[in-house]
Amino acid sequence: MSDLRQAYDAILLGLVTSLEKRAGVGEIKLLQKSAASSAQISRWEAKFGVKYVLLWDPNPWCGCHSVCRAHIRHLLVTTRVAACITACRCGRVVSFDILLTRLSNNVRLPTDLIDFLHITDGMHLVWDARMATGEIAPLGSLHLHGLSDMRTVDCPAGPDDISAETENPKSPRDGHQGDVVELDKCGGDGMIGLVYPSPGSEATPPSVWFADRAGTWHYVARSFTDYIKLMTIHLGIPGWQYAFTTTGLSPISQQWFVVYAPLRLEMILTQRDAFLDDWHSTMVGHPPTVKIEVNKLLAEAQNERESRKTADEKAATEVKASMVQA
Repeated sequence: MSDLRQAYDAILLGLVTSLEKRAGVGEIKLLQKSAASSAQISRWEAKFGVKYVLLWDPNPWCGCHSVCRAHIRHLLVTTRVAACITACRCGRVVSFDILLTRLSNNVRLPTDLIDFLHITDGMHLVWDARMATGEIAPLGSLHLHGLSDMRTVDCPAGPDDISAETENPKSPRDGHQGDVVELDKCGGDGMIGLVYPSPGSEATPPSVWFADRAGTWHYVARSFTDYIKLMTIHLGIPGWQYAFTTTGLSPISQQWFVVYAPLRLEMILTQRDAFLDDWHSTMVGHPPTVKIEVNKLLAEAQNERESRKTADEKAATEVKASMVQA
């Protein structure tokens, strides 16, 4: 067994071994990733963990002042300069003297993510579906950015505070000053982000959220480790993150779940029905968050594996018996 396969199998709770034993799974591809060093992680935190905030902008010079401010904010994000000279849209050259405050170490990667990066700087496992006709088609994808692709992004929508400790965690929204670290683009279906609380709010660890195509954020997991468990349980089937949204799984995703994880689909749909009943009964404030218990899902997965093993043993016994009779 290769070191790469062993590492992926350990991180993904034995998923590689499980996929290899499934009749409907074709080739499994593991992308080689080197481990990230502590120095690389420190450099990433130094680059993205420092934020400059505009405190004071003296005297509007012209009617295009708002345009100038927007341009300066863009320059601050891209170049992190404290003062600069630029031309306003009207053509007038103006000088901006900007007073800044530096917020250091606003983004510190959680310990479980750092441990993951010390094993592999990112992850990408893809597996093919083997059709009854013998045709092979790419299907599952379990992907996480490495340090070079991880970046902080803006929050497009939700309340001003982030906390996974409450019964119904609130989502990021305009005015939220905390950071969001992109972990995965989900194959174009949305974005998985590690969401940090706003500075000055109650200190809580960052939690994992999913932004759908419309930019709406949905709570997924309390920690990075829990997200890896959920990604494993859902086998990386395309669009599985939508199980945590009000939209729900697409019909195509549901069909793939019927083939490869029927018990998981049954549980998702049952919890979704209860969620929608609760939502329609309240119809005020923020809708309750779709919550799927990781430990319960792991237990369901174990029961499914045991049921499959029992069925395989029974089939083998029947074959042996028929051979003896013959």
